[in-house]
Amino acid sequence: MCSRQSFLPGPPLDSLSLFPQENPLSEKSLLGRCRAKAWHWRYAVKAYLAGSVTHADTPEPKLALTFDDGPHPIYTPQLLDLLKSHGARATFFVTGEQAARFPELITRIKSEGHELGCHSWDHTSFRTLSLPAQWRQIRRWEAELGARGSKLFRPPFGHQSVLTHWLVRLCGYQVILWNALAEDWQDDDAVTLYARIADRIKPGAIVLLHDNLVDALELRFVDRQPVLQAVDTVLATHRDLRFVTVSELLQAPAHANRKPVFGRPPADFLDRLHRTAPYDV
Repeated sequence: MCSRQSFLPGPPLDSLSLFPQENPLSEKSLLGRCRAKAWHWRYAVKAYLAGSVTHADTPEPKLALTFDDGPHPIYTPQLLDLLKSHGARATFFVTGEQAARFPELITRIKSEGHELGCHSWDHTSFRTLSLPAQWRQIRRWEAELGARGSKLFRPPFGHQSVLTHWLVRLCGYQVILWNALAEDWQDDDAVTLYARIADRIKPGAIVLLHDNLVDALELRFVDRQPVLQAVDTVLATHRDLRFVTVSELLQAPAHANRKPVFGRPPADFLDRLHRTAPYDV
């Protein structure tokens, strides 16, 4: 699915534009070129061994919208109506708990041609869990979703370590991150959300949005109406692009672009979050 070139940043390795335009036989130029090539190869090895998919290199006019933390009993149905009206498909990275609470929404997501990815059982940061606990999170999600789930995984909050990454891959999953982020976990309006991702809405992009917030800094931030409006703007503005699932995006002739991205939560971040479910609907 990935070529060596797909996860190398910038121009091809053999492009002389990467290096100073000096006499190619000079010692300085030769040393610089060797160092640059060594850096690129080291990065390529890291990306191959522990790289998460951030976007795709594709000649086709398609990209993937992804939605985390759902399903939500109010906002997910509205989002599905919106996607259907535009003929768009998306990937929903759902938690097992939410899937168990709203099985009818899981059925609808799947029946309307969308994709279901794993977002853990209960949205606990994997950087706070032991490897056995992480494994149980994935297996419990699988038990709930069954054959409806895909082999795509997005770590809660994007938090992962090298060991976490490899555990997920050993369970048979691809780790999917993003290269367009709306930062829709506060109370920004639709115009602001759209402005954050507008320049990234292009072929190969993987866009991260939320149709729910399992954990929120303030409970009022769970309101997803600005997100729905921003999605409508994206779909209406970019009619020249096809909105597909992540698996469709990564199909040949596309190549997955992988980057070794690892992160841990700030010391007080998780303590400031409020669990939003169950919902009073």
